[in-house]
Amino acid sequence: MAGPSWIGKKVRRIEDPKLIRGHGQFADDIRAESTLHLHLIRSPYAHARITSINIDAAKAAPGVVAVLSAADLDVPFLNVKPPKGGRGASHPLLARERVHYVGEAVVAILASSKVAAEDASALVDVQYETLPVVVDPLEAVHDAQLVHEKLGTNVLLRRTLKAGNATDAFNNAHTIVKERIVNQRVIPLPMEVRGTIASWEGTRNTLTVYAGTQAPHDLRDTLATHLNLPSNQVRVITPDIGGGFGVKINAFPEDILVAWLAKRFNQPVKWIEGRQEHMLATAHGRDQIGELEAALDEQGRMLAIRGTIYADLGAYLLDTTAESPTLTLPMLQGPYTIQHLDIELLEVATNKVPTSAYRGAGRPEATFYLERLMDISALATGLDPAEIRKRNFIPKDAFPYKTITTHTYDSGDYINALELLLEKADYQALRAEQEKARADGRFVGIGLSTYVEVCAFGWDLAKVRLNADGSAVVF
Repeated sequence: MAGPSWIGKKVRRIEDPKLIRGHGQFADDIRAESTLHLHLIRSPYAHARITSINIDAAKAAPGVVAVLSAADLDVPFLNVKPPKGGRGASHPLLARERVHYVGEAVVAILASSKVAAEDASALVDVQYETLPVVVDPLEAVHDAQLVHEKLGTNVLLRRTLKAGNATDAFNNAHTIVKERIVNQRVIPLPMEVRGTIASWEGTRNTLTVYAGTQAPHDLRDTLATHLNLPSNQVRVITPDIGGGFGVKINAFPEDILVAWLAKRFNQPVKWIEGRQEHMLATAHGRDQIGELEAALDEQGRMLAIRGTIYADLGAYLLDTTAESPTLTLPMLQGPYTIQHLDIELLEVATNKVPTSAYRGAGRPEATFYLERLMDISALATGLDPAEIRKRNFIPKDAFPYKTITTHTYDSGDYINALELLLEKADYQALRAEQEKARADGRFVGIGLSTYVEVCAFGWDLAKVRLNADGSAVVF
């Protein structure tokens, strides 16, 4: 007998009461006796040679336990394996010889309090010799100025998506539209910035880390690998998180540095990022440029899209840096009956902070390309933006639908969904209001967006553990 359906039912959230009463526990709320506090001095330059570091005065400052540069570390790098066919430079925990982006950590100060560590930072003297920078991904692909000379190129990954015969489609097109479409670099700004607290238990050789991470198991494995510990000797605990939006999926150099310092000094070490520090040094999002063109027939149906997408990865790879732009390609058909694609994706290094997953991780970028091309095509053909979408939607009777990007859509009724939206919004009245506003010299826009998104990636799983007392735990 089937159980009750929960579809459409109100379900009371169970996580809210402690938070609205102020009883939540975030990374900065974690307290441990004898905790040392970490402060990082970061580069003000996008590319420079470090000519000298003078830490003598800072080491003598009140409350300071240690002042360290790259030469003092046993674990020099965060190593991230690039996607198949890709490449990337190892990310130093503290910059070695050169800095490669504004915000890269150069010196670590460990003190008995956060204030003492911050005060001592004013006594550190780092001298730099500035070097040429590359910040435009369209210029970076030409390799005239290399971000990492040892790589020999700024192009870290090249992927192509070819389906059908785009060349023939363009040769036979009635209308061709072309546009450079920019997904600008953005800064993820969760309410809570990053924070990591690590404690080393020497008698059992175990590391316990509290971190505001979205991926505690991945962080555990990264720490174990870089500190040469078995994974069962590392425990990562995630307290409440004040937002993440994808950026906190990554393991960062600071996480490894905090854990290494806790083990090295055998005391708890705490690092809580500042807001300005977050904007400088935590991964950014998006930063893609699509130089794309679309071919249309006489009825305004989009036959093909071709062009190049440039993804700016920044100077180094984090866990999701190189993977996120690859998710743009499978999304480039969307809800439309496009039959031909010829797209090249170039992921390039620049002298910027690394990019990473952020609110959709490459997929909103694809939707923006498609929807912008639809709007440009509507303008070129004289069709209403809603009408051109209807003409290009996959029809209801075509499902299940195998896309040219190798996905199968099981069901859908896109035309009916859009018509319902237009009815609820009173679209014709909005268009009339728009025309009146334009006649009065005011520019009023009406935006439409329709999309299909790849989700979940098959990560969901379930597990049942039977206990000795006959009880069961369901994960």
